[in-house]
Amino acid sequence: MKNINIQIHKPNLISIMDLQGKLDISDFKWKEIFAHFSDSTSAVYFYGLWADYVDEEVVKNIHFVAEEVLFQEQGYEYVLFSIKYANLSLSMNLLSKIWEVYEAPSLIFSSRKEDLGLIKATLMDRFQYDNLFRCVKGLVMFFQKHEDNVLWIAADDDLTVFTETLFEKP
Repeated sequence: MKNINIQIHKPNLISIMDLQGKLDISDFKWKEIFAHFSDSTSAVYFYGLWADYVDEEVVKNIHFVAEEVLFQEQGYEYVLFSIKYANLSLSMNLLSKIWEVYEAPSLIFSSRKEDLGLIKATLMDRFQYDNLFRCVKGLVMFFQKHEDNVLWIAADDDLTVFTETLFEKP
């Protein structure tokens, strides 16, 4: 992959800087990364904290992409929803628009749908991602912090094999 800079911070935490500018999760370059994890996933969730604004268009986009809104507080200031599996790839443009609204957006890939209750309870407490991984196994989380051009990937398992295969140098 070109125009990215990968940093391995720990075996289960990496950051990918988009050298072309602001992160847009609908860009083609991210498709292969999301596809890699969705192949071994039984559920995908969007978790958004601290919306900059929420208007009618944002709410409409959420309800289009969401399989189910699991919780929302203060007019979608905080939101957790499951994503229709087909919408993960088909609606990346809408998902990207939702992503941009939140100061702390994330996509959570879970290998077990049965863990939804635990995921929901943990996230309702405004988690730190490491707390989520202590409570629930089989997760991979994509999230954005303060840098508008960096995508973070965290997991409860080692990401080394993923980085070696997907980001091999030619």
